[in-house]
Amino acid sequence: MAYTEQEVRDIIKRGETDQVELKAEVRDAGLLSRIISGFANGSGGVIVIGAQSPGHIVGCDRKQLAPVYDGARKQLNQTQVGSLEFVQLDGKEVALIKVAKSEKLVASTSGAYVRKGSGTLSMTADQIFGKAAASGEHSLRGLSNLIYDQMVTIDKLRRTLEEKHSWKSKATDFAISGIIGAVLGVALSKIFLK
Repeated sequence: MAYTEQEVRDIIKRGETDQVELKAEVRDAGLLSRIISGFANGSGGVIVIGAQSPGHIVGCDRKQLAPVYDGARKQLNQTQVGSLEFVQLDGKEVALIKVAKSEKLVASTSGAYVRKGSGTLSMTADQIFGKAAASGEHSLRGLSNLIYDQMVTIDKLRRTLEEKHSWKSKATDFAISGIIGAVLGVALSKIFLK
C-alpha cells in the first residue's frame, strides 16, 4: 500500500511513538537493522527518513539510502519484514520503511530489539525466549543461528581490539610518534635558534 502525501504529513505531525521513528538521515545499516528489529518485535510501525518534525522536512538521497536499507536487511535473520517507498513532500523525497509486526523473532546481527515508546531497546532474555517459544520450533533454530552469528561478531571485535592493542601496533605508534617528535624538534630548534 503506497502512502499518500497527506498520510505522510499526518504521520510526521504526530511525531515519534512506539510505531513511528523520524530520522533526518540514516547512513548506518546496523542502526537501521536495529530499528527494524525493534518495530518487527513490537507492534510494527514506520520509519520516516528525511523528516525530523512537521516543519523540518530535509528529504533524503535515494541513491545513498537504498544500499543502507539493503545492508540493514542483510543483517536481519528475517529479511522480508520491511518495505521501502518514497514520497514527495515540499519538493523533497522522503523515504518510508513500513515494518509489519512479526510473529517470529526478528534480530539483527547485533541483537534482538523491541520498540518501547519512542526508543528502540535491547530485548531481555525473557522477551527473546517468549517470542521464540511463541513462534515455534523453526524460530528456535533461527535463535541458535543468531547466537552463533553474534558469537562470531564478538570474536571478530575481540580480535580487532587485540590487534589494535598488540605490541606491533604500539611499536608502530611509538615509532611514528618518535619521528614526528624529531621533525618537530628540528623545526622548532631552527625557528628559535635563528
